[in-house]
Amino acid sequence: MHKRNILILAGTLLAANAWGQDWKAYSTWCVNDTGSSHRFYMLSCRVSDQYDSVSICQRDAASHNPDHGKAVKAITDAGRLAVDEYMEDKKPKRCKSSK
Repeated sequence: MHKRNILILAGTLLAANAWGQDWKAYSTWCVNDTGSSHRFYMLSCRVSDQYDSVSICQRDAASHNPDHGKAVKAITDAGRLAVDEYMEDKKPKRCKSSK
């Protein structure tokens, strides 16, 4: 019984960790998109940090393809520090550095 509980807990933690990483895909999508969301991202990233730029991008994306705020919430939940650090080497060179 004890081993079974450990396996269930380990599986739950792995699933939670994988789900919690969606914000990374949403963040990098803003760099690679070709539509209005990318344009909002590029206009913002020159003067704002990655967190604000990705948030603006995802809000625009949600206005065109409603996902019930899933991407915006994931970015918000990840937080400014995590998004800024993750995107530092993924952002275009013309974007403001978070460092």
